Amino acid sequence: MLKNNMNKQAFPISRIAILMSTVMFFYFKSKTSELVFVDVNKLIEGYKRTKVEREKFDEKAQLLKANVDSLMVDWQKELKNYEKTHSSMTKKELVLKQEVLRNKQEQIGNYKQ
Repeated sequence: MLKNNMNKQAFPISRIAILMSTVMFFYFKSKTSELVFVDVNKLIEGYKRTKVEREKFDEKAQLLKANVDSLMVDWQKELKNYEKTHSSMTKKELVLKQEVLRNKQEQIGNYKQ
């Protein structure tokens, strides 16, 4: 009978202990939670290798820009030439010249991407 009485008391006590543990867990968790802001730009700028990599990137960007500029100049020259001489060209020459101009224009578009 004493054993049966202890089991009746142990179940509510264990439920109360679990409930108290849960309440305490969430209470302390809410007290210690903080929102933290990290400025990624400052973090990256503080990295020593960033300056070296940025210089490499700028060099490549300048090279690509120069390539696009030279392709653009060549395309514009060929377009002006085509506009001047298209009336005297044969159909076959017109189709060929238009194809060349279209290809150069696509190259310029690919470089810009």
